[in-house]
Amino acid sequence: GKGIDADELQRIREGSITPASSTQTEKGLGLGLRLCQDIASRLHAQFTIESEVGVGTRVVISFS
Repeated sequence: GKGIDADELQRIREGSITPASSTQTEKGLGLGLRLCQDIASRLHAQFTIESEVGVGTRVVISFS
């Protein structure tokens, strides 16, 4: 993907997600990462997301 800018990434982490302006023409609601974060939390898993615009995004879910 295109990567996620720092402001949008912070909104995902806080749960105040709105579809990014760059995804307005794409299908979906922009909630996928937030849902994954919620599910990982309920399963007591660690959810880590790193992103750099123009490079891409890395999401890691770790179970202990």
